[in-house]
Amino acid sequence: MSCNNNLSDKDTVLLREIKRLNTIISALPFFIIPFLGGNHLSLFYITIDKFWIETSFILTLLIAIFVNFYKRRVVPSGFLKFILYFLPFFLVNAFSFFYTWNSFNTLCEINILAWVIGCIYLYAISENKDALLKALMFGTVLSVICMIIQYEIMFPNLMEVFKHSKYSAVIEGKIVPFSSFLNEATLGGYFLFIIPLSIYFSIMKNKIAYMIMSSVIIFGLLFSLSRMGMFIGALSIIACFAIITIKKGLKSSAFLVSTVLFALLIFLSVYISAVKKTALIFRTG
Repeated sequence: MSCNNNLSDKDTVLLREIKRLNTIISALPFFIIPFLGGNHLSLFYITIDKFWIETSFILTLLIAIFVNFYKRRVVPSGFLKFILYFLPFFLVNAFSFFYTWNSFNTLCEINILAWVIGCIYLYAISENKDALLKALMFGTVLSVICMIIQYEIMFPNLMEVFKHSKYSAVIEGKIVPFSSFLNEATLGGYFLFIIPLSIYFSIMKNKIAYMIMSSVIIFGLLFSLSRMGMFIGALSIIACFAIITIKKGLKSSAFLVSTVLFALLIFLSVYISAVKKTALIFRTG
């Protein structure tokens, strides 16, 4: 009887570990999503080519879909409803390949739409959906850290290297971190989609870790220096404040205000420090 109990305990532990591994595999593609900005991830001393970022995302997405489908072998009804509305848009883009002036760009767009379908299916079939959203937030926080590295290390070193060349004016004129995105506008647009999610986790889960992550993500939007992104982000945060005040009360809305103020404090400290460092480089030059 004890042997059976021991075997049962081992099976329970094994199943728990398999479930945990399945959650990690499913979360990996969502962790990489914040770096799919169409650009290389440049950190001065090291540069991760966008080919490796996109390849890693595709491989982890395919593995996660295969593992989850093998486990459940179902197509969720929610995914079928999504396909019903998404498929016409996908077909129009696919058909445009035959009359487009740039076939390569059209293939890239079709490729991205295929990624969207894969991510939606993975989210729909996953048992632990919150883990995928948390991975998305963790990836966004890491992307913000990469922005800080670019601003604090990469740009000052580039200015030092090109201090007496014609490129120094270009670098000095627009010092904007971009993580792995093509420009600050698209980066700011990405943050706009993540901020409501981060606010949801920080308010609903009521944990200090999510508050810090939310502050870092709001700081990322400010740090992108995208004026349109900041304006829309401010409207989004005001709307979230109003909804939270009505639904959860003033205590939760005060929590949101402290989150935004903390993000502003981080932004001012990092930005002022970098401006002083830039001025020192050109003064000594």
